[in-house]
Amino acid sequence: MQNSSGDVPLWLWRLIRAAFISVVMLGVVGMLVLSNGAADPQRAGPIAWDNGPLPEIAIPVRSTFTLDHPIDLPAPPFTLEITAQLATNSDPAASWGLEFDSPSFGIMLNGYRFMALLPGDLMPFIHVRGLGEANKITFDADNQNQATWRINDEIAWRGISPALHVARIVVRGGADSTARLTVQRIALFIPPGKPQ
Repeated sequence: MQNSSGDVPLWLWRLIRAAFISVVMLGVVGMLVLSNGAADPQRAGPIAWDNGPLPEIAIPVRSTFTLDHPIDLPAPPFTLEITAQLATNSDPAASWGLEFDSPSFGIMLNGYRFMALLPGDLMPFIHVRGLGEANKITFDADNQNQATWRINDEIAWRGISPALHVARIVVRGGADSTARLTVQRIALFIPPGKPQ
């Protein structure tokens, strides 16, 4: 029996069905691989120290506050991650970030979605989230003091860093009203077997 011109051969239907199932399966496998961190930035090693969440901090207008506990840093390589959030009702001019041994090296983020690589000025960075949303600052240093700043896993700066021994979380109050910061997590990653 002969097919009419409008009929599709059975083998073609089977081929299309097999191709569709293959594409769906490939998509599911890809989602599983990505959800397990395949595209996450590399860290210096497994987690060595983890702290948080810390109590909310209220910062008065035009004042600066440094968290009581400085973070002692090992010799490179290491990765330091800080996740924090300015409250929704905070002054958007308020900022928070990291300063190291001196205030001339660090990073600050504010509620207007700007960042500053210290000692520089504020500049827009599309990956900074606004008030009420958590931001993650990651500092990654390798053996040659090559460093990378990431904001929410997006590269903000790469270059040579000075020798670093201590990091501090710093919060600066806004211009018009009180700001509130919650540090959700502080994590330090180092290579296995390396002393802290």
